[in-house]
Amino acid sequence: MATLTRRKKKVDKIVIDFTPLATRVFMRRRTHAYLHLRDEFGEGVFLTMDSEVSPKGISVFRCPMVIPEGAKHHTYRVQFKRDDFEDLEPFEYDFQKAVVKFHSSLLGRTAGAEREMRAILGLEKLQESVTDEDLAVERPEPKRARKGPSEAKAKPQGASGSGYTLQELCTELGIEPTEARKYLRQQKAEKPGGRWEWPSAEAAASIRSMLETMPKE
Repeated sequence: MATLTRRKKKVDKIVIDFTPLATRVFMRRRTHAYLHLRDEFGEGVFLTMDSEVSPKGISVFRCPMVIPEGAKHHTYRVQFKRDDFEDLEPFEYDFQKAVVKFHSSLLGRTAGAEREMRAILGLEKLQESVTDEDLAVERPEPKRARKGPSEAKAKPQGASGSGYTLQELCTELGIEPTEARKYLRQQKAEKPGGRWEWPSAEAAASIRSMLETMPKE
């Protein structure tokens, strides 16, 4: 009777490293942001809106700390399948500002993610009775006061307002606005007006999809 021999696959080291991080903002493919909350038992705990690992919008995500072969310092690994993974790269961006952008996003979020963001921003604690399902839908836009006759004139294109900007979109995706504008020009994307601004995040859905496929340099 034949004997099956299981081959051992060489893996990178899993580490526990208490060295302070130079940055708390990381990226996957330079398009998906991961905000580092803390390390626990050899894992990094992050906030992310990466749709490939966070189908409910913004959620708390854990990935192992590893030292890739030939590297001197640890990083964090997003494991999709057994042989399918990507390592996160540090990104120079203000952590507090990134959390504000995440929290003000129209995306749904898990209750755990909402609690983490509120704690960081010093906001009122979320009630324990709130569940993921309660926060899974996108936040509705705030109702605006009805304008009087003298204010009824439409705002000209290109005027700055409370709309959804390319800057906000790029922050959510973790890419540089300059690179995004360059890529959109190359793709001959239609500009919504005098500037890259939309009335809501939903109105920018096609541009978001285009930027999510922007090739890595």
